[in-house]
Amino acid sequence: MLETLLVLSLISLFTFLSLSAQNQAQYTKIQSEAKAKNLASQIIYLKSKAIKDQNSITLIFNRGAKEVKVVEERNKINTVQLENGIIKDSSNMDIVTINKEGQLNRFGSIYIKFDQTLFRFIFHIEKGSLRIEKQKV
Repeated sequence: MLETLLVLSLISLFTFLSLSAQNQAQYTKIQSEAKAKNLASQIIYLKSKAIKDQNSITLIFNRGAKEVKVVEERNKINTVQLENGIIKDSSNMDIVTINKEGQLNRFGSIYIKFDQTLFRFIFHIEKGSLRIEKQKV
């Protein structure tokens, strides 16, 4: 009986450890997705602000940076911090301007890595919209 108790306790311990590791990986994945969606929400807010204020807003995505520069009319500069994120070199655009009607000046993609997950932010010029795709690494 003692051997059986020992075997069951070891099985329980290994099961607990494997579930803890899976939960941590799942938590990191969900946290990365939340950071990407938060950035998308901030960009959509800036689009709404451009329409409301009737001023264009320019977003500058410097490759390798951990922030997005936001330039409003009259050269007022702010930043949007990328928490544990970095803009990757594979991006095909650096600057996006949102005009006072909410339209974008360019079509293209920006790749941003949050934690260990790579996301592609796709800007649609004809729709004036933003879409996010999680990339397989």
